[in-house]
Amino acid sequence: MNRIAIIELAGHFEVARAYAKMALESGFSVLMLVNESNHLQLKDVFNDEDKIVWLVAHDHSLDNFLSANKLIIDQCSLVICCTPEQKNGTVISKEWQATTYLVIHDVNNYFEVVKNINTSGGLRQLLRIAKYYFTGYFSKRKKALHTFDGIIVPSPAIKAYTAVRTAMQSIVTLPFFYNEHRPVIYNHDHTTIVIPGTVNQRSRDYNMVYETLNCMNANGFDRPINLILLGQCKGQEALKIRQKFLDMNFHWLQLTTFEAAVPQSTYDRLMLEADFYLLPLQHQWQYGIVNEIGGTTCLSGNIGDMVRYGMPVL
Repeated sequence: MNRIAIIELAGHFEVARAYAKMALESGFSVLMLVNESNHLQLKDVFNDEDKIVWLVAHDHSLDNFLSANKLIIDQCSLVICCTPEQKNGTVISKEWQATTYLVIHDVNNYFEVVKNINTSGGLRQLLRIAKYYFTGYFSKRKKALHTFDGIIVPSPAIKAYTAVRTAMQSIVTLPFFYNEHRPVIYNHDHTTIVIPGTVNQRSRDYNMVYETLNCMNANGFDRPINLILLGQCKGQEALKIRQKFLDMNFHWLQLTTFEAAVPQSTYDRLMLEADFYLLPLQHQWQYGIVNEIGGTTCLSGNIGDMVRYGMPVL
């Protein structure tokens, strides 16, 4: 059958979205196996597409969902599993016959755990480390990995890093980016700058943004700017980041933030209304208890945003 199955039972709905767009554009039909929250995010994106079949897992049935659908999965030419875990945290293993590739987002969490464990954070971090090892998280992940026919990584650089750290022969580069829009050049009396993503210092360097804005103000900058932190601003760290921007109190700077998760329709609208994106990506960030290297072992979803919306970025 000329059909590709796409499995996304965790939170990377944007990856499933991109691969579905690519498959449809290439002439395939698509079987989407997703959880309820991903279906909610994606159903309107493909609402007029008759070449997609949806299978939606309810939270209480995740553990048996893939087993129950083995027969229909086996009717597909290829299966792409976008995330190794399900929403409930359990690791996915291949239980069907169809050729299946697993997307790896965090190479060090598979192949370089010990060398890259982040021990900073005091007793709380040490307890997290103990929990990961006590539950056998890394060994379960690696055991499940070897049930798949191959792995997908999003860039040649990540493929090169991965290839020397695993005996797996089939490593495919398939970026999970798909351009859906052409940017509009606005002629406003202000500049709208968007920093997309959940607000935290771990993955984005907001300190650099503060320093830049302070420098601009000290040098007499006065063009109106609407700075949008387009992600959930929740928790003490996020609130401190927001307060530092508010404390600047520059007459030319307007700040927009969100206390709750941003609805996809709002996210899309604000991303498209931006003049450009500011992506102050950290060189290294922590995934679980392991440090990952941007562009080498993992890739920020902000790069996907850049491609999807076709927007200029800094």
